[in-house]
Amino acid sequence: MSSREAEGPAPKLVLIGGGHAHLHVLLSLATERWPPLDVTLLAPEPTQLYTGMVPGYLYGRYRLEELAIDLEALCGAAGAVFRQERANVVDGDARLVETAEGPIPFEVASLDVGSVPRGADLPGVRDHAASLRPLAAVVDLRDRLDRLAGTHEGRSVRVVVVGGGAGGIEVCLAVNRRLEQRGARGELVIVDGSDAILPGFPARARQKAGRAVTGVGGRWRLGSDVLEVEPRVVQLASGEQIACDLPIWVTGAAPHCLLSKSSLPLSPDGFFEVDQTLRSSDGSPVWGAGDCVDLQARRLPKAGVFAVRQGPVLAYNLRAALSGHQPRPYHPQTNFLSLLDTADGRAILRRGSLVLHNRLAMRIKERIDRRFVRRLQRIGSSAEGLRHPTPPRDDP
Repeated sequence: MSSREAEGPAPKLVLIGGGHAHLHVLLSLATERWPPLDVTLLAPEPTQLYTGMVPGYLYGRYRLEELAIDLEALCGAAGAVFRQERANVVDGDARLVETAEGPIPFEVASLDVGSVPRGADLPGVRDHAASLRPLAAVVDLRDRLDRLAGTHEGRSVRVVVVGGGAGGIEVCLAVNRRLEQRGARGELVIVDGSDAILPGFPARARQKAGRAVTGVGGRWRLGSDVLEVEPRVVQLASGEQIACDLPIWVTGAAPHCLLSKSSLPLSPDGFFEVDQTLRSSDGSPVWGAGDCVDLQARRLPKAGVFAVRQGPVLAYNLRAALSGHQPRPYHPQTNFLSLLDTADGRAILRRGSLVLHNRLAMRIKERIDRRFVRRLQRIGSSAEGLRHPTPPRDDP
């Protein structure tokens, strides 16, 4: 009998979702020392798009392959098994993930399933509004813009973007640029139920974003929620009806349906509640990161910059749990960098009180985005068997 057989089967680590933090876990598995283990990644799609580059894809700055991350290839480099499945229930007490194909047992599990757009269950939204998830929806949105540009010669293409946060503003400006490239004119409206755009941003950043939208002829409808989306009309709670050829839903984050179906502790807002080590606040062997979680001690904005920073801590703590070592606390950054692509060769940069809108900011954004994606693509395209599991070190 080999020493491996004498020790018994390798412990099972199940990663649920292909979000930014889990990409870092796979990167760590491929390039760093972990104990022997059986790793499975569950995700509904084999390809993940880097969300920071999606607006650039919409207006043609990037080709699809430049922002696409092959989860299956990355799993191969990490020594993990990729399963194109959705998790239906996560049971931390029984240590099981329920899927349509049957239960998957685990010693340790981690969630990074992101969020869903707030209000996506309103009447007509799923039937008539475009979205940015999954990959096929992004490709379809750009194709729809091109078709509308081709059929509206001499007429404006009326677009309503629902959501006045960073994503909605970037999408609005990207859509306008795409229509211009195709020789069409956009009539753009951004709708949001709040009274101000870019919640959490300083006034100067909101002013610059507002000028960027109005500078291309865009308009705002603030302070009134959407009630319903019809084929060519967006109905507001105020009673106003906005005619449109294309509604696009880019609202803030709501909890993924997996969370309410699972036996996991939830925050008051319905997100998976984790402690300072990113472990379930009830102590069950389930960790989490990204938009699907709320920290028990502090609520954070739903922004990709936090998921990226959580990735190394999550990887460390998953490895620590499997190795019997002490976890490391996650300390959220208080002065983080935000970059908004304004689709004109410039970006709005915000860090603390510093706010800029220029080409240098776009160069910074592009360098950060491309470096992140290229590293993952490079690891994913490496030879199979890159990962060689070895016994854990004293410091995981």
